[in-house]
Amino acid sequence: MAGRSIGSLAVATLAASLAGGCGDDSSGPPRSCVGQSCSGIGTCVEEVGYAYCACPPGHHPAGLTCVPNHETIPCDGVTCFDHGWCRLGADDLPTCECFAGYRLSGGSDLVCLPELEFPDADAATDAEADGTETADDTDAGDVPDDAGDAGDGEDGEAGCIGELGGPCNLVSQCGCDPSRQCGLEVLGGVVEACVPIGELAVGTICNMLDDQCVPQAACLPLLGRLACEQVCYEDVHCSAGLGCIRNILTDTDYGLCSPPATTCNPYGAAGTDCPTDQACRVTPGLALFTYCSPVGAADVSGSCLSDNCVAGAGCYVFDLGTPTCRRYCDMTAADACGTGVACQDLLGNGALGLCP
Repeated sequence: MAGRSIGSLAVATLAASLAGGCGDDSSGPPRSCVGQSCSGIGTCVEEVGYAYCACPPGHHPAGLTCVPNHETIPCDGVTCFDHGWCRLGADDLPTCECFAGYRLSGGSDLVCLPELEFPDADAATDAEADGTETADDTDAGDVPDDAGDAGDGEDGEAGCIGELGGPCNLVSQCGCDPSRQCGLEVLGGVVEACVPIGELAVGTICNMLDDQCVPQAACLPLLGRLACEQVCYEDVHCSAGLGCIRNILTDTDYGLCSPPATTCNPYGAAGTDCPTDQACRVTPGLALFTYCSPVGAADVSGSCLSDNCVAGAGCYVFDLGTPTCRRYCDMTAADACGTGVACQDLLGNGALGLCP
């Protein structure tokens, strides 16, 4: 079966949730960039739940350090995260060929990470042959005409289109027995499935292996957190004050509900570029932008849920532990986190970072 890959910007994401369901494996590959400097010459990156160093040319990652390549055997010591093999590429520099099911990381061609795939719907070709409307034939902003009818006892419903090849639709919730809901299964590929009705509200931290989000929400990996996210096609499918951001899940029409983008200063106090009782936040989603939301009471370094932190901070999970308020910092400003304290590029954008 052909597959679709999730966007490479999904940093600190799916594998974090899988590992979180089983506990942190201290004997396995590193999981967190917190406090890491990559020998002072590289950049620590968190991607799909793994932490690695993106090292400068002539160096390769060893744990969370950058070490020089061997002078005569450049591949010596290059492990490819144990998921590939090293060969010499352009300019006789080492590069990795990843095993099946793995791909090069977004920050280094010396690191192989798990590939998260969205399976194509095999039924698409057959549906075109017999005249049935497919997802590609449906307008991007519309829920399929038959997608709103409730199932009458059997999982899988005629006319119900699953964007990821499953028997049901996350937005309309068609295709499942009334006692179940349409959710996601992740083992063997990400696909819609009929699952027990969940009780976790939108914004609640969750576990993809045991998705218990409420209907029309799914446990999805975003920058810095794994939470129940409201799925949509249009703004009308979102709660009040939220809009539908499209093109988040690669090659599907599903979008995610998010606060509207607002140009504001995330480093400032409450009321900076926002109403007086609101703070500027940075969305933890795949589409990185700023927005205004009510000031929270959770202090920096305190536990949090979604965006209930004080002004100048956001709620993130980077060490598989409790979601914590982390202060935003400007990577271009000297001593943004205090004298001698580095602003860490944990969001991977090179401009806005987080203080340790």
